[in-house]
Amino acid sequence: MNAIAEVPVEIHRDRSVDVRDFIWLAALGRAARGPAPLGEVRAYLADLASGFGASAVDMVGGCIDAMRQGRHLEAAEDRTDGGHRLALTPTGHQTFLFLLGRPIPRPATAIGRIGLKLKLDYIDLIGRADRRRLLEGLVAACMSELASRDGEADGVGRFGKLWFEHDVERVRRDIALLNTLIDLNDR
Repeated sequence: MNAIAEVPVEIHRDRSVDVRDFIWLAALGRAARGPAPLGEVRAYLADLASGFGASAVDMVGGCIDAMRQGRHLEAAEDRTDGGHRLALTPTGHQTFLFLLGRPIPRPATAIGRIGLKLKLDYIDLIGRADRRRLLEGLVAACMSELASRDGEADGVGRFGKLWFEHDVERVRRDIALLNTLIDLNDR
């Protein structure tokens, strides 16, 4: 996936993926499925951000405001109840694609697991070839994660080693599932 112009500076900087990126991805992905009620989007993002702590929940309102001010999201009137919904703009769509394509450097970490989940939540919104590239990138990130863990359990007790083995097995299961998704994508 290509980095597209019009991506906000706070997202485009050469830095690791962070909580703000996932809030943006979740909001833009939700709106990509169709105009979404503002209250539902706020609740969804607050729930997502709660996994990162109170400071992340506090970011939600500011992120929505930034997406609206940057014309990534716009208000769309709901004719059924007169309320407002958030709709994706063309700029928002480009940012969504950019964020969806950003690599997750450590998929076994807490932030990496949430990023992995979000990517899989919205991967169906992109074309088959892009989906395959994204899934292959996720497999590569998980393989890299496994390779980086050599010796990590040295110096810990037997309970720590059991937990380490559990973590490693979870990453192996993730790789197997991602490979299954690649096969399903190709059918």
